[in-house]
Amino acid sequence: MQDHNATDSVSGAEPPRFKCLDEYPCYSRLLEREAIASKYWHIVAILPVAIVLAVAELLFPKSDSKLLLACIVAALVWALFVVGYSVALIVFWAAFRCPRCKRRFGTDDDECW
Repeated sequence: MQDHNATDSVSGAEPPRFKCLDEYPCYSRLLEREAIASKYWHIVAILPVAIVLAVAELLFPKSDSKLLLACIVAALVWALFVVGYSVALIVFWAAFRCPRCKRRFGTDDDECW
């Protein structure tokens, strides 16, 4: 078991004092971003693709324009970016380490809180 009142050996600073992990600013920002992303990622990813495809079909049904193709590709790249960002937030949340003991949460019976 570690002494949680000792100073940090690397920086010499005292470890942060929290009653709850949600008080830790980095973790609370990560949770806010993850909550927003998990709630709206599918809308933000699919809506631009749907709009571009609808506009392309309604306004330019038989067009072979490179610009139209570029818009469709850009919308698909946007969707991949949004999905990648959402997955990255989930990975960062899962890999988050305790600011006091530097261990991941739920990996030991002896929690530092």
